[in-house]
Amino acid sequence: DSLAGVFEDIRTVGEALGTTVEADRLVSSLERRARAAEARARPRKDGGRPSALALIWPDPPVVAGPATFIGDLLLRAGVDNVVPRSAGQWPRVSHETLVSWGPRVLVRPETIENGAAFKAAFAPGSRWHLVPAVRDGRVVVLPGAWLERPGPRLVDALEALVEKLRELGP
Repeated sequence: DSLAGVFEDIRTVGEALGTTVEADRLVSSLERRARAAEARARPRKDGGRPSALALIWPDPPVVAGPATFIGDLLLRAGVDNVVPRSAGQWPRVSHETLVSWGPRVLVRPETIENGAAFKAAFAPGSRWHLVPAVRDGRVVVLPGAWLERPGPRLVDALEALVEKLRELGP
C-alpha cells in the first residue's frame, strides 16, 4: 500500500533468500533516492499542492486511490490525489465524477498492452477532454513497469514524476 511497504517487502525477501545485507543495502539506496526526489518536489508559491489523478485504465476509468502504493507515490511527488479515501483503493469511476474532481494533472502508465486504449480514449473530441488535466495537456506518462508494480522501480517512477511535474510548472 506504500513505498515503505515495498521497502519492507524487499527486506523480507532478502531475509528469506539469505541476502539480508544486500537487501538492506538496496533499501538504503532506494530510500536515499526517494528522499532526494521528495526534496526536489516543487511546492506551489501559495503553499498548495496541485490536484492529480493516477489513471490506470481509461475505459471504464480505473484510478488509484490514496491508500495504494501509487497514491503514496503521488503524495511523495508533491501532488494531492483527487480520489477520496472513501472511493477505495482501485475504484472504477464515471467520467462525470472525474470531471467533478477536476484534477490539474493526470498520471498514467504506458505499456504495449494499454497504448492503443489510451490513444483512443484521449483522441481529439473525446469526453476525456472535459477533464482539466487532459484538456490542458497536463498528462504525465510513465513506464507501466515502473508505475504499476510495487517494487524497486517505484523509485524510478517517483524520480521521473517529480521531474515531469517540475517541467509542467504550477
